[in-house]
Amino acid sequence: MAFERYFRQRADMSKPRVLIGKTGQIGLNAAGLQKFGLGKATHAALFYDRDKKKIAIRFTDSAKEKGLLKLVPRGNGVVIFAKSFLRYYAVDFSRAQHYSLIFDGKQDLYVIEPES
Repeated sequence: MAFERYFRQRADMSKPRVLIGKTGQIGLNAAGLQKFGLGKATHAALFYDRDKKKIAIRFTDSAKEKGLLKLVPRGNGVVIFAKSFLRYYAVDFSRAQHYSLIFDGKQDLYVIEPES
């Protein structure tokens, strides 16, 4: 068998992706902001489905609703400081993990899905 040389592969930044980081931050990349037209969003409401163990996000450009979290610009994307949310629902964030972001038009929510 011949050896094959490995060349580092870069992540595909053209797909909407979410990172749940070890510090309890939920980050959305620039592709997600662009694809879903979320560039004007300033806040987000977080939701959790206990049966399916899934997180969903509703983005808004208003700060008037109770319980909203501020979107903080980071690089070309945004971050939501969500440590208390993740702890409350016992979501494991002991290591950083990437997920896909899917829009559920029926519920008007962006659902965080495991990457396939």
